[in-house]
Amino acid sequence: KATYVSIILIPFIFFHFVIEFVNEVRLNQFKRWIILLLYATAFVFLFLNLTTNFIIGGVRFSFNELYYVQPGIFHPHFTALYFAIVFYACWFVYRAYKMKRSDSLFRQQAGYFFFALVVGLSGASMNFFPVYGVEVHPATNLSVIFGSALVAYAILRHRLFNIRLVAAQLLTFILVSFALFRLIVS
Repeated sequence: KATYVSIILIPFIFFHFVIEFVNEVRLNQFKRWIILLLYATAFVFLFLNLTTNFIIGGVRFSFNELYYVQPGIFHPHFTALYFAIVFYACWFVYRAYKMKRSDSLFRQQAGYFFFALVVGLSGASMNFFPVYGVEVHPATNLSVIFGSALVAYAILRHRLFNIRLVAAQLLTFILVSFALFRLIVS
């Protein structure tokens, strides 16, 4: 159940990132509420996952090498929400790409980002099939590597993100996490 925490957080963190990346002016007044609703929903799913069998009903061994979850009664709801959020986020990036015709840098960034999303998420999303009994070998996870490589190329070549800001925030997060871990452990 603890390993499924990251899977539950993927669509919510991803959508938060897309909202910040697209930086839609019309959303600025609602952005805080959208993000709050996203993380409140994520918290509900995390709570259900860690305290009940409603998300994960059990595990099973597949392909003679991997363990897959057996869905609980709310897992189909999570799966539907996962795909709805991911597809809406992709549509959001695509729409921003079409609307910001005069911003050529953003269009390059969004183009690479959108293509990387399609490549990476198409393979990663195939991991839901074995959960529901459709035996698809997870070789499609290799597409996540290609999608990540495309994002890395876009970061380096087309300034997809302010890399200094991201590095500073990541370092701060790591230091705070380490400090909290040390405080809890000691």
